[in-house]
Amino acid sequence: SLLLTVTVIALGSSFQFGYQTGVVNEALVLIGNYTASVALNRTGQPMSDTTIETLKSVVVAIFPVGGMVGGVSAGYLARRLGRKGSLLLNNVPMMLGSGLMLLCAWVASYELLIVGRLFAGLSAGVSTGVAPLYLSEVAPQSLKGASGTLNQLAIVIAILVSQLLGLDFVLGTPDRWFYLMSLTLLPSCLQLLVLPFCPESPRHLLLDKSDSRLARSALVQLRGESSEVDEELSELAREADPPPEPMSLRKLLCTPHLRYLLLVACAMQLSQQLSGINAVINYSTEIFLSANMTQKTATYATIGIGCVNVLVTFVSAAIVDKAGRRTLHMCGLAGMCLSAGALTVSLVLHHNFQPVVYSCVAFIYIYVVFFAIGPGAIPWFIVAEMFNQAARPVAVSVAVLVNWAGQILIGMGYPPVLAQLKDYSFLPFVFLLLVFFLFTWFFVPETKGRTPEDVEMVARERTGTVQYESINPDLDTD
Repeated sequence: SLLLTVTVIALGSSFQFGYQTGVVNEALVLIGNYTASVALNRTGQPMSDTTIETLKSVVVAIFPVGGMVGGVSAGYLARRLGRKGSLLLNNVPMMLGSGLMLLCAWVASYELLIVGRLFAGLSAGVSTGVAPLYLSEVAPQSLKGASGTLNQLAIVIAILVSQLLGLDFVLGTPDRWFYLMSLTLLPSCLQLLVLPFCPESPRHLLLDKSDSRLARSALVQLRGESSEVDEELSELAREADPPPEPMSLRKLLCTPHLRYLLLVACAMQLSQQLSGINAVINYSTEIFLSANMTQKTATYATIGIGCVNVLVTFVSAAIVDKAGRRTLHMCGLAGMCLSAGALTVSLVLHHNFQPVVYSCVAFIYIYVVFFAIGPGAIPWFIVAEMFNQAARPVAVSVAVLVNWAGQILIGMGYPPVLAQLKDYSFLPFVFLLLVFFLFTWFFVPETKGRTPEDVEMVARERTGTVQYESINPDLDTD
């Protein structure tokens, strides 16, 4: 039941987010042609190139805008409807958005495409908050890291699938791209059919709903009848005494140790989005072309990046519960910083020394490897591991909002930086990655093997709000 639950959560929610994130890049040229065709049929006049580019930008940008709105509501929905109920309801905007995009095959309207992307973004925003939370709460302590990493694994698999389906001999054609954009209908239907048979989060049932009977039933479904069930239920019961009251953002910000943890959570989200991963991937095809690759070969080399991302995320999932979140995140940031610096040097030199361009290709792959090791997955689930039940929903909402805001910032801010700095355009990311590495080193607590109460104790010590007393003997080693 645990395997079924985490699979349905990952494929039914995280996969949708990843797919809609990646698919628009594969269909953008076709969307531009479609927009021009619709305008010509409506007015009899060709649309200007500037207007076409603007509408293409809207199609891309409206998705993270919807994601921000959905992300803000994720914590509230998770508490009011439960983790399972939130994801079930969340299929409605994704199915509506996918349906509107599919309808473009028969109705000549780029407005439907934009509205469809907005609804898909709303759903993706909720998914990025609720799915990692749900995955973290159904997993046993020894598998929380691996379970949380499944969220990122589903995302990168979905991006890879969108790249493969977007090839011009599959669905990347003028008469098939509608189906390419709307394929998230399938995982939505799958989740609606299967998720009702999966258990709700035991933590939510006991701490939010005060229903020990249902909480135990959910634990039995997830763990089977064993002594672990009673031990875990007893641990949850201690946390539920007294029952946690929902915490507002204002109260969280006015509580020093929780404010500290929220700052850490937001910095972790920004370390993912401001690492430059999207800029590197988007720039990769141009670098491959400069290495005298054909357009077809460059396309497959970019798909190869997606394959590497998937494979290394598997590795991250296998070792995160042994190596620790903080360690893997710092390892990833350090490797990305060094490879981004080496990539910058290679980009500057390759004009005079053509063979150097092959080192650009290598450094792009190395960069993606280090991203997948830590920064790709860990920020999504570490928030749920740092906050108690009362503070978790609002903390998740704020963290997800910051993540989507970072995505919008890079999407809008990187093109001007590229135009001004050209081959030096990755230098800002080198600086940011160094800053995030140092921040993680000095401020981010390890959450491996710890309860939220353990992590809060560390935060209280660092903010000087209580005298420090270790709950675990190794608590003060990080």
